[in-house]
Amino acid sequence: MESSHNQEQIQGILEGKSTMTEEHEVFYNDVMSEITKESTVRRGKVYFLEGEGGSGKTFISNILLAQVRSMNKIALAVASSGLAALNLIGGTTAHSRFCLPRSLHELSRCDVRKQSHLAELLRLTELIIWDECSMMHKYAVEAVDHMLQDLMDNALPFGGKVVIFSGDFKQMLPVILKGTPGLILEACLKNSYLWSNVAKFHLTVNMRLTNNNSESVREFAGLLKSIGHGTYPTCTELGADYIRLPDDLAIPYNSPDDLGSFLHSVYQDMNNLRINELRSYFGCRAILAPKHSVVADINTTLLERLTSDGEMTYLSADSVAEKRDSDADACEFPIEFLNSIDINNFPSHKLHLKVGCPIILLRNLCTSEGMCNGTRLIVLELKTRCIKAQIMNGSHKNKIVYIPRTTTIHDGEQNNYPFELRRRQFPVQVAFAMTIHKAQGQTISHVGVYLPEPVFSHGQLYVAMSRAQAKGNIKFLVANGQYEGLPGIYTKNVVYQEALE
Repeated sequence: MESSHNQEQIQGILEGKSTMTEEHEVFYNDVMSEITKESTVRRGKVYFLEGEGGSGKTFISNILLAQVRSMNKIALAVASSGLAALNLIGGTTAHSRFCLPRSLHELSRCDVRKQSHLAELLRLTELIIWDECSMMHKYAVEAVDHMLQDLMDNALPFGGKVVIFSGDFKQMLPVILKGTPGLILEACLKNSYLWSNVAKFHLTVNMRLTNNNSESVREFAGLLKSIGHGTYPTCTELGADYIRLPDDLAIPYNSPDDLGSFLHSVYQDMNNLRINELRSYFGCRAILAPKHSVVADINTTLLERLTSDGEMTYLSADSVAEKRDSDADACEFPIEFLNSIDINNFPSHKLHLKVGCPIILLRNLCTSEGMCNGTRLIVLELKTRCIKAQIMNGSHKNKIVYIPRTTTIHDGEQNNYPFELRRRQFPVQVAFAMTIHKAQGQTISHVGVYLPEPVFSHGQLYVAMSRAQAKGNIKFLVANGQYEGLPGIYTKNVVYQEALE
C-alpha cells in the first residue's frame, strides 16, 4: 500500500509547488537534498517545522510526501491525533503506525518485530513526517527512535532516517494525569535528548493573510498571535494570567438564562432545517468548554431541544479484567457500579441519540475512511447493531459510514480502580459541544466558548479562539468574569513560556 499511491493525486499536489513561499522553498530544498544523497554518505537529518495556522505546514508536508513518492520511494505520514492524520496524504496515527504502547514511560518500546512486514517497510522508508508533535509525549518519540536505530543497526537519531516533526507549541501540550506545569513541560518533545539534534525551521508568512486583504482578518490574526505567545496585555490587579477579553467577543454571565440564550444563539436554526441541511449547519459550529462535565450538560440540554423523527437509547455491556498486580476479585464489583463509571473520552454506559444530531467519534475506527478519534458526523439512522451517519468535515466530508459497537478498554489507573474496565458500546458521544482539547485540529466557522471557570492549561484559550477563522464568528460567555472597579470581562490565558523558547 505504501509503495502504490494515486499518481493523479500526487501530480495534483506537486502542481502546488508553484505557489510555495520562499520559506517553503528553502525548507523543501534542504529536505530533498538530504533524501537524494547517495546512501554511502547519507547520515539522515531530523527537522522541526514550526508555524501558526495558515503558514502552510500541512501544504509543504504534502508536497514533500508527494515528491518522495513520485520518485518511487517510501514516505510515511503520521500524526499525534487521528484528525491531524487525515490532513496528510496517506496519513495515520503515530500510535498505530509504530505500534506504540498505550501507557508510556522512559523504557517504553514499540511492538515491532524485526522479521515483520512493518519492520521491512520501516527499513525501506526514506522520509517520515510526524504532525502535531507538540501534543505527543517525548517517551513516544524516543521509543520510535530506539526502534529505528535497532531496525537499521544504526546509532544515528532515528537510525539515520530523514524525519520531520511539525507543530505549534502555542497549542496544547501532552496530557499528563494530574500533571503540574513542570511535569507537562518535562513530557514535551523539546525536553527530549533528541531535541539537540533537531534542525529548526520557522514559517512566518501566513498564506491566509497573503490572500486576504481584510483588515478584520489581519486584526484577528494579530490577536491570536499575542494570545498564543502570552504577550496580550494582562490585568495586574487580578494576576499575571488574567486578560480582558475584547469587548466585542465577550458576553457576561449573570444568570442561568444567559447560558440558555447563549446556546440558542449558536444553534437557533437547528429545528428549522431538514436533515440534508443540518450536516453543513452542524459541521460549521460548536460550543467549546474546558471540562468534560460542562460539555456533557450542554449536550444533554441541546439534544432535548432538537426535534427529530427518531431516537434511541443504547446501554453498554460492561465487564472487568483483573490486573495482574491486584488482589481484588473481579466478582467484587457489581454491574451497577461498572455502569455508573463515567470517564472522559470514554463511551458512556447510557447513550441517548436522535436522528439528525451531531456526534463525535471517540476512537480510531478506520483512518483511511475518515473514521478517526475526533471525526464529527451527523446521525442519519439509528439501528440496533449500527449507527448510520455522515461525516461532516475534512477530506472525507459527506461520506456515509456505519459505526459498529466496539469494546473499549480502560486500564483504571486514572481513577485508581484495581481492574480494567471493558465496555462494549458505540464509541461516540453527542457533539453540540466538545472540550477545547477535543477541538484541537478542528476548523469551525461559528464558535461559542463557555467558560464557567477559567481555562487551566497551556494553550487552551489560544486553541479555543483559533478554531474560528474570523473575529466576528466567535463569542465568549464568561461566568464570574466581571470585577468591581474594572470595566470589561476577564479570564485567564495560561501560557508556559518555557514551551515557546
